[in-house]
Amino acid sequence: MTVQNYFPAADGKTVSAGDGLTRKVGANNDNLMCVEVQFEKGAVAPLHSHPHEQVT
Repeated sequence: MTVQNYFPAADGKTVSAGDGLTRKVGANNDNLMCVEVQFEKGAVAPLHSHPHEQVT
């Protein structure tokens, strides 16, 4: 069985990820998460970790 977990960036929803940060998930499954992150000038992402591989 093949499962497709890819969502073209144009179809993804942009959501707030903190002060001055937005993110759009491009792909996500149990082992991998691919995210487009936008930083406004001066924005800083908080330290965090994930249980899976990340591509940003």
